[in-house]
Amino acid sequence: MPPKIEIQPDYAKLYGIDVSSMPKPIEGESFRDYIKRSGVGREENILIVVDGVSKPLSYVFRGNDTIKVYPMSASG
Repeated sequence: MPPKIEIQPDYAKLYGIDVSSMPKPIEGESFRDYIKRSGVGREENILIVVDGVSKPLSYVFRGNDTIKVYPMSASG
């Protein structure tokens, strides 16, 4: 089964993302490459979680992955 991605509603709202038009991730593609291809946002604004574990942007998608995209927490 190919990887699937879920853009969290708060991220989509914050950055004006239309989740219905997002392309599907491709097995073997890195999240960084997916960002470029999909226009999902800027690297510094994204926290990715794969199967419940935070991953770096260099993470390469595998079949059966469930990827969730959250806004990066701000600190001040």
